[in-house]
Amino acid sequence: MCAFGAIALSLAACGRQTGLEKAPAACVGGLASQRVVALRAALLKAPGPVALSDGTRISDCLAHDPSSGDIQTVGSALLTVTQELADASRRRRTDVALTQLGYLIGAAHRGAARAQGVADEVVRRLDQELQDVDVSAPAYQAGERAGRAGG
Repeated sequence: MCAFGAIALSLAACGRQTGLEKAPAACVGGLASQRVVALRAALLKAPGPVALSDGTRISDCLAHDPSSGDIQTVGSALLTVTQELADASRRRRTDVALTQLGYLIGAAHRGAARAQGVADEVVRRLDQELQDVDVSAPAYQAGERAGRAGG
């Protein structure tokens, strides 16, 4: 009886609790430059609902089974866009760049929370790009709240 209970517990612990089996095609398909352009285009709608061309949310790009191997592809696109927006917000200090950056960071945190730890390093790296970015600005805060809520 104890052995059966131990086996059942270990199987339950190994089962995937949240997230998709693999990253959606909109997050990993095509060339890296195309994924970056698609992400930038989607973020133009921030702080409103943001989705890639097929309706995929940014958070869904991170919330998938760690065995799929897509995390590097997704992380690379997210990092590129984060760097571009962080640079733009430092140079021009525009509310648009701050809102989009906040949304992207919020959505990444939302997705990582559902990714069973596999996306934690991606989010940590994105957060590093926020040095010298005014994350207390109302535009950034509004974007981040929207991204965490529905990104």
